Amino acid sequence: MRHRSLSSVLVVMAVFAVAPPMLAQTSPPSGAANAARDLSGFWAQARVEGRTQDPLSRRFSEEQPPLQPWAMELFRANRGPAGLANPNLNGSDELDPRNNCFPAGVPRLMLFGPFQIVQIPDQVLILHEQDNAVRRIYMDGRGHPEGFPPSWKGHSIGRWDGDTLVVDTVALTDRKWLDRIGTPHSEELHVVERYRRVNHETLEVTLTFEDPKAFTRPWGGKKLFTLRPNFEMLEDLVCDERYVMEKKPGVRPRFEAE
Repeated sequence: MRHRSLSSVLVVMAVFAVAPPMLAQTSPPSGAANAARDLSGFWAQARVEGRTQDPLSRRFSEEQPPLQPWAMELFRANRGPAGLANPNLNGSDELDPRNNCFPAGVPRLMLFGPFQIVQIPDQVLILHEQDNAVRRIYMDGRGHPEGFPPSWKGHSIGRWDGDTLVVDTVALTDRKWLDRIGTPHSEELHVVERYRRVNHETLEVTLTFEDPKAFTRPWGGKKLFTLRPNFEMLEDLVCDERYVMEKKPGVRPRFEAE
């Protein structure tokens, strides 16, 4: 009996002796890989020759949005008297949901800055100065819930593709504009963002929009952001800005004055 027990102990010791290499295969990514996936920090739109990059300061792409006929008609109405002559102008102030105290929403929030990325276990948070908005991107492998009610920021889930954070967002209300020039969309809008740190100072975000009701085909654009390590987040509420501007003519919101 004692001989057989000793043999069993030797077998168990042999199993544990080969276990470490197996555990090593499932260990977390290396330090370099973790560094590439570190998107944390304060970010603001990149500048070109002293001013916000154009045309991305107000829209996502140089191309005109590929709109279905009904959406094109609404787009023209949203543009106001300026029509399509100057695509870099904002849409009609009277029709802009933000000028009626509604949030900018996703993806339009990206056209206002700055924002802070905070990475915590199972979530990535994007804290926007505009509207004091907080986006929660779930990284725990869940899918989009069935019947999630449309909202200004929708429902976002994320995953890593190498060093790129891929964010998938649905359930976005059609009460908002896609951008700052009045591009409409339906509640079928599906936004995919790809966040990649090009270098320590630069964050690249590529966006793709799908909405068969409003767009004739998928389309999108790209934005660049610069790290602002010494930045401090302020409170930026659109209706508060309007109140100040009405009381103090000539005062401009900070995101326009920069």
